Amino acid sequence: WNEWLSYDIYLIDIPRAARLCLSICSVKGRKGAKEEHCPLAWGNVNLFDYMDNLVSGKMALNLWPVPHGLEDLLNPIGVTGSNPNKSNRLARDSSLTDNDIEQLRNIYNRDPLSEITEQEKDFLWRHR
Repeated sequence: WNEWLSYDIYLIDIPRAARLCLSICSVKGRKGAKEEHCPLAWGNVNLFDYMDNLVSGKMALNLWPVPHGLEDLLNPIGVTGSNPNKSNRLARDSSLTDNDIEQLRNIYNRDPLSEITEQEKDFLWRHR
C-alpha cells in the first residue's frame, strides 16, 4: 500500500497524542447477504514523535494479532509501534485435531475444479 492520506484538518488542531490506527480485515459475504468483517491484524502509529514533530516518510509496521474477544475492527488502545516478534507476527489461537487434518486432506486431494459444500466452505474459512 503506497498512497497519500489527505484530511481536511490543520496540523495545529491535531492533538500531540494522536495516533493512526490500521487494521487488515477480511470480508465474508454472499450475494444478497450481509457482509461480515473480521479483523486479522492491527497496528498503531503515533503521529508525533517525542519532540512533537510530525512523523513523516516511509515506515515498516509489523502488525499484531487480534486479541481474543476484540470485536471492533480497530484497536486504538493497543500499543503503538511494530510487533517485535518478526518470526511469528500472527498467532494461531487453535490447533488442528487429527479429524480436522484428515478432512483438510480429503478436500485438497480432490479435483480443484470440483465444487465444495457450504459446510466445507465454513470449515475452510474457520481454519484459514
